[in-house]
Amino acid sequence: MPARFSHGSRIAELVSAMAAGWNAEFIVETWSQGGSRAEFVTAMKEAGMEPEVLVREPEEVMAGLVGIDFLVMDSKRKDFARVLRQARLSHRGAVLVCKNANSRNALCIVG
Repeated sequence: MPARFSHGSRIAELVSAMAAGWNAEFIVETWSQGGSRAEFVTAMKEAGMEPEVLVREPEEVMAGLVGIDFLVMDSKRKDFARVLRQARLSHRGAVLVCKNANSRNALCIVG
C-alpha cells in the first residue's frame, strides 16, 4: 500500500528522515513566500537545528553555497530552474525535494 500523507507534519517527518538517511550535513531550503524569517528560525530551533538564514536574491545566495547535499526547493518560484542550475552540489551528489510540486508544474530533472 502506498504511503499516504494527510498532515504537513508527516511530510516534514519524511523529509527529516530522508535527510538523516542521506547523512546530510549541508541542508539548504529555499522559499518564496509565507511566514517570516523569525517564524522559520523558531521552527528550525524547535526541531533541534541552528539555521543560518540568508536573505538575498536566490541565485546570488545559491552561487555562494558549495557542497550542498540536501536541497529543498519551492517549485512555485518562477525562477526555480535558474536557481537549481546555480546549486553547487556535494561531490557525492545530493537529494532534491520539490515543495509545491504537482502534475502541472512538476518537472524536476537533475543531471
